[in-house]
Amino acid sequence: MRRFILLPALLAGAVALPASAASPGFKATLHAGGHSPRVLTEWKYSVRVTNPTGHPIWATITSQIVDPLGTRHLVEFDGPGHNPYVKNYRFFGNFCDSVLWPKSSAVGVALKFQTVITTAKGKVTLSYDVTPKS
Repeated sequence: MRRFILLPALLAGAVALPASAASPGFKATLHAGGHSPRVLTEWKYSVRVTNPTGHPIWATITSQIVDPLGTRHLVEFDGPGHNPYVKNYRFFGNFCDSVLWPKSSAVGVALKFQTVITTAKGKVTLSYDVTPKS
């Protein structure tokens, strides 16, 4: 009789561990200005990071563009600053910036805009499909 009581308790613990390990313990959302940005115009994007109850938390962000070959290209900050790239930039709750797609970018080629969000609770990568147009 005792074995049947312990067995479900052990199984419940084993099932709960992978579920909690899979969720990062925070919510991160990426909003952007459309999937077909024009070259030489600003393309605004924003990221919001909260705890599970919706309160903003500290995080770092790295923004990059992934080409069809899988090469990652860091995104430059909009405007002057001491850090030219959006790489391991620390922020609280909300991050807003814009990308100026250069004329030499792959017009008509499907790219991925990615942000890597890291918090004390874990790490998540947010992707957004983009195809620049002239």
